[in-house]
Amino acid sequence: MEILVRIVSLFRAGKIDDAAEVLSGAVPLMRFEFQEGIGMAIRKEVLYRRGALASPTTRPPAAALDTTTREALDRVLAWADRCGRLS
Repeated sequence: MEILVRIVSLFRAGKIDDAAEVLSGAVPLMRFEFQEGIGMAIRKEVLYRRGALASPTTRPPAAALDTTTREALDRVLAWADRCGRLS
């Protein structure tokens, strides 16, 4: 969430190129979160890992994360951390 605030702040400050660079770095995670049917569970897991939620649990009928998706999320977040994309 804070990355979106950063993008908008840069844009409003007239730093359009900087805002575009931050946005492009966040696109892999955003695309991963936009998966139909499982997107809410992914977003909640990310927010849980970042300390914004006490639990990543979703309520029915929302899907829960399976092992394969959780491992893929781990890889996306590890890539973002290595590249400094979410800092």
